[in-house]
Amino acid sequence: MTIPEPKPQPSPPPPAPKPVVVPPPQPKLTEEYVPVTQPTYAVQATHVYPPEAARRHQQGTVVLMLYISGSGTLAKIEIVKSSGYPLLDSAAIREMKMSKFEPAMDGAIPIRSRAQASVTYRLE
Repeated sequence: MTIPEPKPQPSPPPPAPKPVVVPPPQPKLTEEYVPVTQPTYAVQATHVYPPEAARRHQQGTVVLMLYISGSGTLAKIEIVKSSGYPLLDSAAIREMKMSKFEPAMDGAIPIRSRAQASVTYRLE
């Protein structure tokens, strides 16, 4: 008795490649906020010279980028240019956080905006 040779079985087809889903690019924070020349303050916080910075004779200007929401709240703050002194930089950020802002307007529609603000500390 002879055993018949097995017939070669066709190999299964390779799996179909899975489609690659590329999410749409997320807009950068700066693209979501319309640049304006200066922020509009509803209430500007009182400018306070940090006592410790005054004792140390620290002076300088802090340049901040303010990101203001369509409701006028401060969404984010970035230091664009430091004064060179952490005490003054922190005080400038604190001052902006205590301020209240009006949203920028596109006609009658409030929009998100970004603007630079400078806070100067100078001993007299």
